Amino acid sequence: MDSRMYDHRFQRTDQWMPVYAWLESLDTDEVIKSKDVVDWLTSNPEIRDHLYARHSRYHLMHYIKKCHVKILKRKEKQVILLIIVPFTQLSVSICK
Repeated sequence: MDSRMYDHRFQRTDQWMPVYAWLESLDTDEVIKSKDVVDWLTSNPEIRDHLYARHSRYHLMHYIKKCHVKILKRKEKQVILLIIVPFTQLSVSICK
């Protein structure tokens, strides 16, 4: 696991790592749809079987969507920081 700190409610245990990797690879600004989750789980039967053995389908859908919302919010914050930091640097250089 990389050294970034994650919210305690979204700890990245080994069983969820493939799900996080998939969610982070998506290029969308909208929360993933249930059909997309089902399609991904169907195309990854080993991961699906492992998760289904431990969690109900409802829990999987709910948790995966919740994780995706968290990832989207984090990406949104990164974009805002990328916009603010150059603006701040510009303001500082103008004031000199």
